[in-house]
Amino acid sequence: MRMEITAALVVLSALALPQSVGSKGRPLTVKLCGSKECVVSKRPLFQDLLRGRAEARVAPLASFYSVRFLSVEGELPVIGYFVQSANLFWRPLGYFGSPGWVRPTRAELAALRALISRAAPPFPVPRVVVAWVRGTRVSSPAVYARLYDDFPSVARPPAGRRVEIALRWSRSNPWQSTGVIEYFPAERVLFRDYAWYRLPPTLGAQIERDAGLRR
Repeated sequence: MRMEITAALVVLSALALPQSVGSKGRPLTVKLCGSKECVVSKRPLFQDLLRGRAEARVAPLASFYSVRFLSVEGELPVIGYFVQSANLFWRPLGYFGSPGWVRPTRAELAALRALISRAAPPFPVPRVVVAWVRGTRVSSPAVYARLYDDFPSVARPPAGRRVEIALRWSRSNPWQSTGVIEYFPAERVLFRDYAWYRLPPTLGAQIERDAGLRR
């Protein structure tokens, strides 16, 4: 059911976008923003960031820049993000595929760095300010930023008990737009960003305590 809903959202978002997005002869430009400055570029190569390509692993939490896409009609109501420390771009929902992380080409990286030199400093590393586990607000939400550490990938676990996790962040960021977050205690597996990861025992135990599954 989750995958069907995700697919439907991708289709609806794509239909809602202006027809000029990605069309030849009417290229997108971008507005890249740091925490204090924004710069605009009309270089057409940036629209290739939205096209299909192999997706990368999720970037670790870090400082970042926002990237808004502009058409001849004006600013589009969507936003991407660039994490310079990982050289990864977060592609928004509805652009030639599902939302996710992609690795820019060398030419795209050079162009992004040129903009960054005029838009620095970046937005700071985002913080988790509120976390809910099984619908209950937890007392130590900051620990849940660790859900975005680099964990080993695993296969989808068998059906069983799952714990839903919801987060509120200190500001908009690429990590907040990753859909459902669930934890499978029997296998100590986390589901986020449409993939499964094995958590370390200490983090799994924290989630289970917050979920009321252990003392």
